[in-house]
Amino acid sequence: MKSESITHGPLPITIKDFASPVFLPADEDTGRKDDKTKDRWDLLPYEEVEKIVKVLTFDAKKYADNNWLKVLNPESRYFAALQRHLVAWKKGEKIDPESGFSHLAHAGCCLLFLSHFDE
Repeated sequence: MKSESITHGPLPITIKDFASPVFLPADEDTGRKDDKTKDRWDLLPYEEVEKIVKVLTFDAKKYADNNWLKVLNPESRYFAALQRHLVAWKKGEKIDPESGFSHLAHAGCCLLFLSHFDE
């Protein structure tokens, strides 16, 4: 990510600084934000999530938006698809030949789907 510098009080801050919490002591020039116990979304690898989103977009064009919600027997079918993508990856095939996206990104989709149906 390109860092653009801005000035905030006495400290120069870059856009990248907003991606992770910085815990500075409060004083007259800085505000207070009690977020130490909040979920750390800044730890999520957004580049990898974007790969999963690309797979979802590919599938939406191929089938329909949110078609994955309508599949019969989703737990067994998405588990089988997860296994196929992981085995292909383990055997050295990094890219799914049909979609052109990573087998691991496809596996990530399957894991999200399984997690959804496990609720």
